[in-house]
Amino acid sequence: MVTFFLFLSGCTPRQQFVYDYHNMDSAPAFTLSDERPASEKTAEVLSINVMNDNYGIYRIGDTQLTPDRITYLSNRLSSKASSQLSGSNIVVKHFEIHNNLQKLMKQSASFGIFGLTGGLLAGVIDNPDALIDVKITLGIDHKSFSTHVIHGYRVEKWEGATDKVVAVQIHEAMNEAVEQIVAKL
Repeated sequence: MVTFFLFLSGCTPRQQFVYDYHNMDSAPAFTLSDERPASEKTAEVLSINVMNDNYGIYRIGDTQLTPDRITYLSNRLSSKASSQLSGSNIVVKHFEIHNNLQKLMKQSASFGIFGLTGGLLAGVIDNPDALIDVKITLGIDHKSFSTHVIHGYRVEKWEGATDKVVAVQIHEAMNEAVEQIVAKL
């Protein structure tokens, strides 16, 4: 069912993820430039083929996040490491966010293709887990800093992976990723 919907919608996720965040009133004490590849900025369904390893994984595009990830990153670095980064030139080389609903999607496909038995064998009775995968690589004054956070979350049967649920998880994963970068400074 979900695969059919994605097929009809051109295989591009159209969800909006708005998370609570307080914008900094002052300008950061550093310069930040976005030099990510164009492919990292766009939303994408990585595969609609249930047999593919990327099935059920979606890249979150820039226009899907409010506030956008670069504004978030600038504000978060400013609030966590302003004195350490004062006067620095920061280049965002990579900042990808994926929502991995593979387990949920494969369970759903098993249920649809193989009926109740297939669904039960795939573990539909349990609350399916999902993952937010955040990868960030920054160049700070010609030194490279990278982090990779895999943030697991539960998808409650009665709620599903709603935009609000996913937005909170994205925010938590981005917070963790920035904390890891700041710890490396």
